[in-house]
Amino acid sequence: MKKFMTWVRVFRNENYSDEHLPEHIAMEWYAAYWDWKQGMRFMRSMYKDVLQKTFGTLQFQLGKFNVDMSGEWESGIMLKLFASTTESTFITRQLKGCR
Repeated sequence: MKKFMTWVRVFRNENYSDEHLPEHIAMEWYAAYWDWKQGMRFMRSMYKDVLQKTFGTLQFQLGKFNVDMSGEWESGIMLKLFASTTESTFITRQLKGCR
């Protein structure tokens, strides 16, 4: 078997709030012999396909947020992407420690 995917119910023993539900559905997948770039292409393709079939478009509103998934998706080191949008000194210290 070279690839598999599963949808599972997940429950985390955490506090409940209107913004955070401890129970949710998670999707996991694995593809043997793929590098991370192939995995990213697969994920982008899958998410866009699911969103297009669910909403009929890749531009939609989710609550009070306008979402546009039609363009290119930025990828990179998560810590650096987060640091570029915040003023966190913690993140800055962490990046200095990365080699």
